[in-house]
Amino acid sequence: DLNNKIVVEMTTKDKTERFTLSVFVNSPPQISYRPDKIEYINLNDTFTFQLQSFDANIDQPVQWLLRKAPTGMQMITNNTLQWEANELDYFSYAVELTDTIGYDMFYGEIYVNDLPTIISVPKEYVQLGDTFNYTIEVKDANTKNPLNASAANIVEKTITEGPDEMSIQNGILVWTPKEKDLGTHTIEIKAFDGLAEDNQIFTLYVNTSPRIMSPDNLNINLGDTLHHFITATDPQNFSQLTYSIRADIENMYLNAK
Repeated sequence: DLNNKIVVEMTTKDKTERFTLSVFVNSPPQISYRPDKIEYINLNDTFTFQLQSFDANIDQPVQWLLRKAPTGMQMITNNTLQWEANELDYFSYAVELTDTIGYDMFYGEIYVNDLPTIISVPKEYVQLGDTFNYTIEVKDANTKNPLNASAANIVEKTITEGPDEMSIQNGILVWTPKEKDLGTHTIEIKAFDGLAEDNQIFTLYVNTSPRIMSPDNLNINLGDTLHHFITATDPQNFSQLTYSIRADIENMYLNAK
């Protein structure tokens, strides 16, 4: 790597001449520590990476250059890349390391991810005999797939906790409860974009209506007073039922005691 002396001798009939050449043997510098080919960061985060180099020519100065970069990317403190990710999807950049004689290049990409967020709110109950339908809405502004730049971004929706018969069909959580499902159920769903996930946990109550067991056809003589005791049952065994009356008959009332 130091200057090497080469002596060239030229002899003629009359004289001999010597020429001394100084030759510098250069070893091109190498980028020895670099980012991954594709780096993944979240929107509005700052990408920072300190590059490292190797050069067999110990005293040969090297220089880092950004040959291609997204808007706002810069090389700070000579060998540190820095960029605030305020746009989404893929961005390419190229870094050159040179000693003015030879050089090494690195070509990289950064994928900026918008974290998926479940923004929809489910109902809290479903009536026995009905089907629970919950359209899962997810906010994710990415358009390109983080694992395949030529594919569209897809957010996968799955059930991580819930009844066995519950399923997701075209982004809709679907379940038709049976009598054995009466009561409260904890449901957890996940939205995953290939890099990050969001989870939503909620409780779903399967309800059934109480049944009035007392007769619904009554006979009473003119002038008599009607006294009718109402009995009801609730399959969910609530300790207390609330009774009310709707009637077009004047002076009819319900004594709940």
